[in-house]
Amino acid sequence: MKGHNPRRKLFVSRAGVESLLELPSSIQKQAVRKMQTIEAAPASAGYPLRKPLQGFRGIHSGRYRIIWRLLTLE
Repeated sequence: MKGHNPRRKLFVSRAGVESLLELPSSIQKQAVRKMQTIEAAPASAGYPLRKPLQGFRGIHSGRYRIIWRLLTLE
């Protein structure tokens, strides 16, 4: 993946994978491209969400929204 940071990993929850697999393949591909954008720059991609999802960020992929949060593992 171009611009891939080997120290940064995008993890998708089981519920996220299951939700993604329920979508048509063209939407899945669009969502995966958006997730690559998130992986490349998670702190600046999308927009911060408000309560009750404060601490998470969101980005639109067509009529769908991808929600994530940035975790730091040490």
